[in-house]
Amino acid sequence: MSGLQLTIPLVEDVLKAIIQHDPRADDHGLAMQYMAAINGFLLGHQDFNEQQRTEFLNQLQGFSEQVCNDIVSQRSSQPVPPPQQEAFGVWKPGDQ
Repeated sequence: MSGLQLTIPLVEDVLKAIIQHDPRADDHGLAMQYMAAINGFLLGHQDFNEQQRTEFLNQLQGFSEQVCNDIVSQRSSQPVPPPQQEAFGVWKPGDQ
């Protein structure tokens, strides 16, 4: 399963297609259920025996977990921007 090019535009396009089919899939939890169901649908149409299907499902689960862990790691290593502060007062041109 190497050589995949997972990009934000690809993910957005897939999400848009699912949401076009079912607007409730704007909830990413539901969108992920659709994607999991699609995996099962495609796998169920393969000429695999039970052992091959089970092994493939296990590989998909492990691969999904690895991608998830990589994304979480990337997100946690990015600097967190400082919290926004409330603005107050009146600014006039020429004020420093």
